[in-house]
Amino acid sequence: MHKYKWSWVTTYDPDYFGVHGFVNPTAVHTYSWISVGDLDVLYSKLSEKAKVEEIEGLPRLDLTRLGIDKLLGGGDVSAAYLVNVPRYTKQAKAKLEGAGGKMQEA
Repeated sequence: MHKYKWSWVTTYDPDYFGVHGFVNPTAVHTYSWISVGDLDVLYSKLSEKAKVEEIEGLPRLDLTRLGIDKLLGGGDVSAAYLVNVPRYTKQAKAKLEGAGGKMQEA
């Protein structure tokens, strides 16, 4: 690579050679997520086991306490919930607010 297209490499890709970092392949990264469409099923399971608290007239789903890191926008939600989650997508927030619910960041 020292002669062929050397000027292109030095001009447009100066970081072509060298060290670019290291990612440990044995590191464990676990992320858990849930879709908006699954909130109705989750609420029915939680309400069977224990009483779900209500805040501002909305049933509160604390996804952080359940170990869920992110709320995704797949599916449709039929009821209004107050959802407590660290991260969420714009589509998930729009669908939840469209059903009359609210997002609450953890």
